[in-house]
Amino acid sequence: MKYIIFIILGLIAMVTLIIKIVKSNGTSDDDLYKVTTDQDYRNYIYKTINSSSRHYIDQIFRQIDEINRLINQFNIELTQAYYNSMSDIFKRANDIENLINQCWYSNQFKKTFSFYIGLHYASHLLANAIKAEQRKIRDTFVRQKNRRDHWDKKINSLKEQQQKASSSRRALIGKDIADSCRMHQSIAALASQIGEMNTKYNERVTYQNNQTGKRRDFIAEHFGEKGERWKDRMHERAIFSNSGNEGREVS
Repeated sequence: MKYIIFIILGLIAMVTLIIKIVKSNGTSDDDLYKVTTDQDYRNYIYKTINSSSRHYIDQIFRQIDEINRLINQFNIELTQAYYNSMSDIFKRANDIENLINQCWYSNQFKKTFSFYIGLHYASHLLANAIKAEQRKIRDTFVRQKNRRDHWDKKINSLKEQQQKASSSRRALIGKDIADSCRMHQSIAALASQIGEMNTKYNERVTYQNNQTGKRRDFIAEHFGEKGERWKDRMHERAIFSNSGNEGREVS
């Protein structure tokens, strides 16, 4: 009888310990649906993902954080450094997407639920970062177009003045027109370059959102009720992302 009591007490202690470990590690499935911040979501992924995969997911998150830092580094005033940054961010985004894709299809990782939602979330954060940069480029493009229109109007005004001016004034006005035309051409060329960059980013945003959606649907299809619940919850609940798009759902 004593042995039976000891065994029962031992089982109770073991169950209690397991419950405490689960709670302390934050590995309950319900914890996933209580997150309210980007860091909460990352922490859940870090705690539940296989240790051999955690480093790779963390590195992807850090690279996206760096992209967001670069995005916030420049205002919409166009400089050569800012234009170079646009190209650099675009290349970095492509490199990160390739890395996400490689991890997704690689056989070296244990393909758990947490592994896949980690890559999905990285894809979502990347889409937000690309969109944030695209918005800045769009605003820069609009500003350049307004500058171009300003010089266009000035040139037309100078031409009208030249027609009405005396012969002695026409030469001076002609010089102003030539200078204004050079400025207009320079700004028009920049506006064209920024317009092309804006188009590239628009297409890249669409592509990244599509990739994120495919990854979301894959998880829902391959993880049964848990995957479907996760997908539904991601649609319902807003999660703060470090790209500054507060309140947007995880796609």
